[in-house]
Amino acid sequence: MFNRLTGLRQKVANFPGVTVEHRMGRVKLDQREVFVVDLPGVYSLSPRSEDERVTHDVLTGKMKELPKPDAVLLILDSTNLSRHLVLAAPVLSLGLPTLVILNMADDLAGRGGEIDSAELAMQLGAPVALVSAAKGQGVEKVFQFLAGTTQGAAAQKPLMELPVIQDIPKCRAWAANAGSKAGYHAPAPPLWTRRLDRIFLHPFFGPLIFVLVVTWTAFPIVYAGVSAALFIPITLAVIGIVLRGAAFSFRSNYGLEIGSGVRWGHVFNIASVITPFLFGTIAGALASGNIRVSAGPPLQVQANPWTTWTTPFALACGLFAVALCSVLAATYLTVDAQKAGDLDVTTGFRQRALIAGAVTAVLGALAAVLAISEAPTLWHGLVGKALPFSIAAVVIGLATAAALTRNLNSLARILVAAETVCILLAWGVAQWPYLIVPDVTIDNAASPASVLGPMLIVSVLGLVILLPSLWYLFSVVKRGPAPAKSGRDAAPGPGTSATVATFVASFQPVAAPTLPADRAEASLPGGPLLKRVGPVLAFLLAVGVAVGVTAVSDGMHHQVERGKAQLHARRQFRRQARAH
Repeated sequence: MFNRLTGLRQKVANFPGVTVEHRMGRVKLDQREVFVVDLPGVYSLSPRSEDERVTHDVLTGKMKELPKPDAVLLILDSTNLSRHLVLAAPVLSLGLPTLVILNMADDLAGRGGEIDSAELAMQLGAPVALVSAAKGQGVEKVFQFLAGTTQGAAAQKPLMELPVIQDIPKCRAWAANAGSKAGYHAPAPPLWTRRLDRIFLHPFFGPLIFVLVVTWTAFPIVYAGVSAALFIPITLAVIGIVLRGAAFSFRSNYGLEIGSGVRWGHVFNIASVITPFLFGTIAGALASGNIRVSAGPPLQVQANPWTTWTTPFALACGLFAVALCSVLAATYLTVDAQKAGDLDVTTGFRQRALIAGAVTAVLGALAAVLAISEAPTLWHGLVGKALPFSIAAVVIGLATAAALTRNLNSLARILVAAETVCILLAWGVAQWPYLIVPDVTIDNAASPASVLGPMLIVSVLGLVILLPSLWYLFSVVKRGPAPAKSGRDAAPGPGTSATVATFVASFQPVAAPTLPADRAEASLPGGPLLKRVGPVLAFLLAVGVAVGVTAVSDGMHHQVERGKAQLHARRQFRRQARAH
């Protein structure tokens, strides 16, 4: 606003006796000039900070070398008026002619907010101007006010009773009352805020960001080591999760309509396999001892970005993770299909659970054998301090198979969950206290207690709020839609309800629905060709982006590490020179 009024006719200086900067400018009005002083932005006139003291002294005429102003231009943010309008009370109480400028009016209107400026002027007893300084909208009202002031217009007395200035709660209530009577409706959050909310509150990216932030805060060395050494599998795993979610949505809604559901089903299947596989290879790489981390300074991570997670042991861990997820999914879906009364689907998932369980046992044994030579720390832990959990995982696995064979599906679901917990506990106890074998432990990687304490408290409070919400959401999703009824006692017909099990079973290759030619052509921009190659293009684009980002990140990482090494060398040289 100051630049809009004065243009280049301004200068910057310090107020007398203080370090607060101010700008003075000249505004040309016909044949007159008005001097304008840009005061520091404040939320109150109580002289607590230096900025507030300067603003208070200038407005009350106590600032040396500056006369008391003839008028005040009070600039408030119209998009956050409920907070900024509090400043109007002490300014209006000065008795000076005041123009209340509601800036960012274009942003207010663009985000759905509104206010009656004429009504607000009546409530405040002072003129109000809706202005967009960035676009120059409404600035003419400011010039008109300044022209009236230069002609000796008398100071206006507020018509609305002002609150006690020192009573902050009453000032806030007064501001809220004035805004309410003026019909103020706060605008929606900015677009960038809504976009960030979509990311941070996303069902996957939200928890992922939480895990990354907690890891970075609690164990910064682990975060640096993992992100540098295993950037490629982590990036590919994230892409797999994104493709899985996209394919799930397109297959369930959009894909069925345009006839490309089967193709998106293939994308869903592929993404559901590669994601746990990559996370398994990451776990194997962290336990193998091929990532060397030196705390420095500077921090150094030595690992081959490709071979670290592609060793036989890491690959076996990836396959084991895929097989374990298959057992979990098939066992849980067996119970869903049984509850829905679909015997064919129940039998199919029970057979898959038994087969996946046998494959999981074989792959687990293979990974254990490879761990003897490639991850000795993990192996010694599995047959040592973690042996009870290892034995429990094997026994519970056999019990799960027996429960599935005897058609005790609900018991099998409980047992397979317990088996997974035992496997995770066995791995964690066996690798303890290492987070990255063999250099990074919990003790040497943890942040100070002053950081861990507040982070733990905040995390616990967040989980107390989040977990009940997630449980309720899960129960609603599992409940499914109510079957449609045409009469009082009508039984549900085919397609009136769907379970998770039948939906997953529908991902199997089936004939795409036949659509009219004109609808098929118009359903998706690009016609049938794009329908056929769309999933493939999406997958190739994701892979291409991953490779490109990997290359750029690897180059930047090497440049940063080289710069750190050079800086460390210079510091060592200077220390040696001072010592001599």
